[in-house]
Amino acid sequence: KLAAYKASEMEATGWSVEVLKNAGYDAGELKEAGRTVDELQAVGYNLADLKNAGFSTIELQRVGFSAEDLRAAGTSLADLATAGATVAQLKQAGISAIGLKAEGIPLADMKNAGYVPKDLKQAGFTATELHEVGFPAYELTAVGFVASELKLGGYFNVAELKEAGCVVKELKDGG
Repeated sequence: KLAAYKASEMEATGWSVEVLKNAGYDAGELKEAGRTVDELQAVGYNLADLKNAGFSTIELQRVGFSAEDLRAAGTSLADLATAGATVAQLKQAGISAIGLKAEGIPLADMKNAGYVPKDLKQAGFTATELHEVGFPAYELTAVGFVASELKLGGYFNVAELKEAGCVVKELKDGG
């Protein structure tokens, strides 16, 4: 840094952001001096620098950082959701169905983003809930749902249950 001058004082000299960066000012100091996330990113400050400087998740997304990048940098699921990340982006960032369910993300949105019955069952969704969003019975039996759960879940079509591997005895025993 240039002696004991604050970045805001150096800003008044008209020096460029790049010169101030090279002089040792960090992203937080330059943000306090009024520089924008766009300017700081353009001269090479990375995501960690910008996040530590206090730029919001929305600002960081706007300049091109993905939900995956932000999650890897420690951004919370709540911050990503508040910033408008899509469920597909959250999935790509490695957020589990368990985490999304805890945040109140609708099951239909999770299905549309590509979460599969295995993930959704682990998150605690029932056969009924999975049936309501259109998963076929055979996908549920493949992840461990049994005939009695399918029947309780609203699967009544005999052909569909047969395709799912259910046998008459299981269906009778399941109620």
